[in-house]
Amino acid sequence: MLEKARSKHKADYLKSDKAKKLISQGKEPDPEQSWKSFKGKNLQRLLTDVLQDYLGPMGYSVTSDDNLEKARLDEESSAVMRNVLVMFGGYGVVPDADLIIYEKESRKVVAIVSAKVTFVRGSLKQPEPQVKG
Repeated sequence: MLEKARSKHKADYLKSDKAKKLISQGKEPDPEQSWKSFKGKNLQRLLTDVLQDYLGPMGYSVTSDDNLEKARLDEESSAVMRNVLVMFGGYGVVPDADLIIYEKESRKVVAIVSAKVTFVRGSLKQPEPQVKG
């Protein structure tokens, strides 16, 4: 199923205005780069829907850091942003958080979720005991 989606995405990307513009500039469009972004956004949407369906009845809500970085926020999103904001020097920074879970009533942040689509092989190594003589 994923391979079908990938080939359809590649065909659609190569027909896109962005790819046509790159070709007109003498550059090679890279559908693979676009595919990574496509997978990430769709994983985030899937997780948002699943978490919202599961946690919503318990009084929690789910939002993303993209929603909190908009120029104009509603009252609820503004309160959540203030609760997530990290002060660094004189600046407030929203952490890289794909999803933010918060109590709907109090707007208290209870979890920050970071979703990664790719996994680099070998990035986790099994600990090996060492004998020192």
